[in-house]
Amino acid sequence: MDMRNRSDIYTIYENGWINRIRPARTPSKPEKVLLLLHGWTGDEHSMWVFTSKLPDDYWLIALRGPIKTPTSGYAWVNQTPGVWPKLSQFKSQVDAVFNHLNHLNKYLDISPNELGVIGFSQGGAMAYSCALLYPHLVQRTAVMSGFMPTVDLPELKSEILQKNKFLITHGKLDEIVPIEKAREAVNYLRKLGVSPEYCEEEIGHKLSAACYKTIQQFFT
Repeated sequence: MDMRNRSDIYTIYENGWINRIRPARTPSKPEKVLLLLHGWTGDEHSMWVFTSKLPDDYWLIALRGPIKTPTSGYAWVNQTPGVWPKLSQFKSQVDAVFNHLNHLNKYLDISPNELGVIGFSQGGAMAYSCALLYPHLVQRTAVMSGFMPTVDLPELKSEILQKNKFLITHGKLDEIVPIEKAREAVNYLRKLGVSPEYCEEEIGHKLSAACYKTIQQFFT
């Protein structure tokens, strides 16, 4: 089947990964890709709740994390409650994701010139890690209710990172990832010369309607 010219949302197993894909509905040349990264106990379906009003000119690609969690669903790294993983713990998974994206671009016959990443909770930490480790490939990063991993790798190339755009959304009442984690990420990025957009609302571990509108605008 010609995957490139499908118009429906479909799920495939390819290159060792479960992929849920929505082709661009208004194709552009070269293409744009938006990578969707779920949180702890999520899967390739979890992020689809955020996609209904995302721009039609993006290919949407949601991956299933490779680690089975103790209860149900999947994750990107093993995590102990109250212990925040370091960037080095995400690196092997981020490298694997980018190797897979390179394969998937060839498999789908697309040649993207813009890559966006959006993640929720632990997927938000993965999104930060993608942007920090591959700043030359990621142009837009949106993090919802997430945390920035402790940066324990060699100095980042901040001059490349400064060319990228960031959006951070978080709930002040978040009982899983404290609001301080979002504020710390904002401060860290500002020290690198990055000016992230920021949306903070009186909610828990979820996305508010107001912050959802900022995400729609961010990827437009």
